[in-house]
Amino acid sequence: MADPLPEDPKEEDEKDSRRDPSRIEFPLLRQMMVERRFMVAVVVAALLCVTALVGLPKIWTATPFGFEPKVRVSLLDRLQTRSLSQAARAAAAAGQWTEAIQTWAGAVANNAADIEANRGLVRAVLAAPDPERRELGRGIQQLFWLFRLDGTNSVNLTLLGEICEKYSLDDLNISMLLPHRQVLSQTARRSLLKAAFRGGQMELFGALWNESKEVFAADPELVVYHAAWAAGWGPVIGISSGQARLKGFLEDPSTALLAHQVHLQLAASRQDAESYGRSLEFLVDRHADSLSHHAGHWTLLIQSGRSAEAAALARKINSTPRTPVELIRIASLLNVLGLREESIQLMQRNLEIFSFHTQVWVAMAELLANGGRWGELRILGLQLRNDPRQRQEVPGYGWFLEGYGAIMAVRQSGSMPEAEFRKVGSLEFQEMLRSHISDPLIGYRCAVQLQQLGHPDVAKSLFEGMEKSFGGRADYWFRLGLAAYQTDDIRLMLTANEKAYQISPEEPLIINNLAAALLMLREQPARAAELTLRRVARNPDDLAARINHILALVLNRRTGQARSELTDLRPESLGALEASLIHLARFEIAVIEGDIPAAAAELPRIEKRFLKSAQAEWLDRETRRLGTGN
Repeated sequence: MADPLPEDPKEEDEKDSRRDPSRIEFPLLRQMMVERRFMVAVVVAALLCVTALVGLPKIWTATPFGFEPKVRVSLLDRLQTRSLSQAARAAAAAGQWTEAIQTWAGAVANNAADIEANRGLVRAVLAAPDPERRELGRGIQQLFWLFRLDGTNSVNLTLLGEICEKYSLDDLNISMLLPHRQVLSQTARRSLLKAAFRGGQMELFGALWNESKEVFAADPELVVYHAAWAAGWGPVIGISSGQARLKGFLEDPSTALLAHQVHLQLAASRQDAESYGRSLEFLVDRHADSLSHHAGHWTLLIQSGRSAEAAALARKINSTPRTPVELIRIASLLNVLGLREESIQLMQRNLEIFSFHTQVWVAMAELLANGGRWGELRILGLQLRNDPRQRQEVPGYGWFLEGYGAIMAVRQSGSMPEAEFRKVGSLEFQEMLRSHISDPLIGYRCAVQLQQLGHPDVAKSLFEGMEKSFGGRADYWFRLGLAAYQTDDIRLMLTANEKAYQISPEEPLIINNLAAALLMLREQPARAAELTLRRVARNPDDLAARINHILALVLNRRTGQARSELTDLRPESLGALEASLIHLARFEIAVIEGDIPAAAAELPRIEKRFLKSAQAEWLDRETRRLGTGN
């Protein structure tokens, strides 16, 4: 019988380790087998590591497919958003609105793509009985984000209508809700109806009322609005009835407050300052007036020639604007009343609160520019670029204000040589081009001012990026063509004025510039002659049009007619530009007719600094061809 095989040493060691943990080779495993508490600690640590690996990285995309920018969140972000949302609801239930708003903001910060958290924040702003004015910006910002994230559905439109009504943002209400009027909830339609009345769009009010009058006729507030509308803007047959109903609402203590508010609109439409004043006094006595109500009174007084009285009333007001639109309106009226310093101070006090609204910055910049306060304008540009919201929206506008202020300050002092002066603002304007201006109207206004400031190259760069926004407007193409002319880009000048002409073929300046581009490029001679003739026929005394027509005749080799037109134009009595163009026409006539001495005689009289490159190149070629020299 064979001897038995010896046991495997490894198997023997395993049996020994199971019998005696102290014989396990790995110290960690040996410690875990000996110390049960240590084993539990190691397992818990391992679980925490796994949880961290899974829960902390932002690996989940929370935004819909294709949405930009993508919002990526972690498992921990989702858990924190849920926890903070519950805490925010509890704070709201307890009436702690400031805490509720801040907690909802924290929930959104953890997961910006959470629809309910975004709506919760907006609803908290809406529900707060007296929220800070700065919360308006937060509410509007979240709503616009919701529209991008969740679409313009009925829920989001209703929220927008409610927040616009709370803060009297009637223009925004109308612009956002009106395109979706067929899908609006009853609450949203109600807020839109009020906005139409307060915004002075009475035809829209009537149309909206007729669409849902069965529902609105039972609304205790809207019937007051309708009575005022019928008294002033409704069908003639219903005016007396509307007046009687409105009078009843004015006398009824339960409706008098609202009735006097809507009566202000009726009195303003009739330019009845006295009636307006009585209703305003009623509201003031009950602390139900607003700055907009007072602004309406000042406007009526200005229209009736009582500006001094309006200014005296304006000086007494110490209320604060509730909305950015109200702030801009009051500041503008104060400026009209000659209270420029008060206007600027009002804007400065409220700039931080309403800094989310870009037009507040624009209005402030205009006030400073009109007052010649160029140093403050530069500081304003710096403030705008440092504002967290505006540096994402219009940082380029901040750079523009800095450059604009620098140029005007130097121009005002008059202490810099022309060669150095041309460099002022260049750095800021180049930074402006590299930055972002989300509002196309602001960008357009910057480009126009840059042309006036002597920076047409920067203006052209701005204009060239605006075709999507303004391509259907003749004035845009005209401006682009002017910038192209100023930068000697005549091919672009021709293209721009061709498009302007297609939109507005009877505009004299467009006709003139289109013809000038054709003449400088020496293209389409017959069309150039037809366009210049139209200009001369419309205004025979327009010297520029006459010279262009002469150049067009020469381009068509109609030298006899051109000579006839030149007979009563004496270059020595004209400006240097006009004189140079006349000599250019005479030079070309002599070339066409083969009169080389006459052509040579005209050359020294042509100042090339007035010619564009295409004209100068043609002149140089002809000079070399004829061998006349300069």
